[in-house]
Amino acid sequence: MHARIATASAAAAWLALVACSNDPPAVSSQPISLQFRPITGQLPAADCGSASTDVTPDPDAPLRLADDEICYSFAPSVLSPSRVRSAEAEQYPTTRAWTVSIALTEDDGETFAAVTRRFVGNQLGIVVDGMLLSAPHVQTPITDGRLEIAGDFDAARARDVARRLRG
Repeated sequence: MHARIATASAAAAWLALVACSNDPPAVSSQPISLQFRPITGQLPAADCGSASTDVTPDPDAPLRLADDEICYSFAPSVLSPSRVRSAEAEQYPTTRAWTVSIALTEDDGETFAAVTRRFVGNQLGIVVDGMLLSAPHVQTPITDGRLEIAGDFDAARARDVARRLRG
């Protein structure tokens, strides 16, 4: 079963969150900085001041995706897992597109299901280590604690994101 959350950036990069159903390996023990933050507004990037794709010390600062002409503002995080069961860089054999597959812990997976139910029809920002990775629209609830961030990743970027999520 695959449930999707998707959006397209100004650069036509397709970003999606996909719930998958593979068994995860053991839980990591290192803390991570992963946040799911409701998007409260959008501005043209030119009107966004110092907002950027770079890591920001201000957790309330607006951010934008790489090559995106939109700057996003956020509500406080609705889920900030301290660790994940797994995070792996993967390449689809048919499209050759790189993704990052994530399995949340059981408790965080239940919270994520409630969050995605609550925000169907709205955007959630996925922020890792202070960087906005994706700003998908929630299309359906994701209830199994597994998601996939797909976008304009190359192999090195996908591996780096997965490594950072594993801690």
